[in-house]
Amino acid sequence: MIFVAIRCVAWEKDLHYGLTKWLAFKAGFTLADSETIAEGAEAPDEGDLYPAPGAVFHSACIGRNPDISRLVQEFHFPGYGAVPGPADKRAVDPGGPSDNAATDLVEKEVQAQLPHQPPQKTLTNLGIALHPLEDSWAHQGVPDTPWRPCSDDLSWGHPAARGGWRRHDADLTYLHRQDTLDTAARVYGFLVRFLNTHPAMKRDPHRVPPAWSTLEPAVGQFAKAANKADKRAWFNAQQDVPFQSYRDQKFLDKIDLPDSIGKAKSASVPNTNKHWAHLTTVQQHFPPGDVEEFVERFLTLWLMKHDIKGLMPYTDVRQLTEALAHEEGKATMEGADPESFSQLVFQMWLVRDHGLVSYLGHGLGKVAGSEKRLSVSAQLELLNKEPTVELSALRGPETDFRIFRYPDSKDFGVIIEFAHAPRDACILMIGESVSAPGRFVVKRMDWYTL
Repeated sequence: MIFVAIRCVAWEKDLHYGLTKWLAFKAGFTLADSETIAEGAEAPDEGDLYPAPGAVFHSACIGRNPDISRLVQEFHFPGYGAVPGPADKRAVDPGGPSDNAATDLVEKEVQAQLPHQPPQKTLTNLGIALHPLEDSWAHQGVPDTPWRPCSDDLSWGHPAARGGWRRHDADLTYLHRQDTLDTAARVYGFLVRFLNTHPAMKRDPHRVPPAWSTLEPAVGQFAKAANKADKRAWFNAQQDVPFQSYRDQKFLDKIDLPDSIGKAKSASVPNTNKHWAHLTTVQQHFPPGDVEEFVERFLTLWLMKHDIKGLMPYTDVRQLTEALAHEEGKATMEGADPESFSQLVFQMWLVRDHGLVSYLGHGLGKVAGSEKRLSVSAQLELLNKEPTVELSALRGPETDFRIFRYPDSKDFGVIIEFAHAPRDACILMIGESVSAPGRFVVKRMDWYTL
């Protein structure tokens, strides 16, 4: 069975890393110690310490491993519901103002007195403990089941009430400003409490931390920022926590916010309802040479040469379109031909600004945080004007792919991961053409987001 490296995330790096450092400094830590705490808070999403990459898919869909699923619960979906167990019994409650599962880890760090533990270890552990507390606001509610045949008793996905497992909406602060403020206030309170119980770690023993009310307006502006430029401007404006002090100078580059959404915002589009497709688990397989050759030729044409129109003879555009059109894409497909829709879903993975792709609805056109929908032609017009990614190889730091065989089927699956869209995986289904037996075509494209 496959093991796909996907990230189980909620709030993104602008909050877990960037804002956590800012809050730690305001609470009274040095800049260096604040950096250590912030790196700890981001660590569970990076997979450095815990099985965040691939954890949801592996535990729920492949190994049916409750131990991994429990780790996902502990660090990303904090709750007391039994694992395995029904999703509605594993609902997540935000971590405040009362103590609950979201506050368990950080409360232990606040109260712990380990005089012989290295300070760096203490600070890192504090940051890690803050992660589930922060995630509890983004993941609040009943976790959604990502796709069948994933186990309903082990799966974790963005709750349907916050956009569902196919969207980034739950991660974005501008769509949840009050939740962002509540998250920051609770984190700040714990950081202040930690220094009260560990006074030796204060940068100034005589300093009184500012009241949360004095910080709230600035955090409100942070939450409001709806694109990368505005987020970067906010961090650049924080003179006491200089942007240059962040060890990761590129942490804002790959958050799922667009570089600019001005043109997309100005579009006039109708309303529709939401419903997401479910993916099929695939089985690992050493593909025949002709399948591997077809996949490499197709990916070269697509990802290296950017020849979207050249992909059409090797794509069953009607089958690809119908697989998505009967789901949420039905309203988007009205008036659009299958070839244009197929070109759109291939083009969107070439756009460097994946935040804009996410904002536009990942090809299905539902604009983030609204009921607005963009037509296929409107999306193509916007995306064709955007800078594209330039890949040096099909396998390398920019992208990677794996070929698998679907169980009980003659079809093959191709899982593609992109560095510019680190929270997404793209799936192609490869099989024989109905009209030309013995000739391979791409029969379907799908994707999942966590």
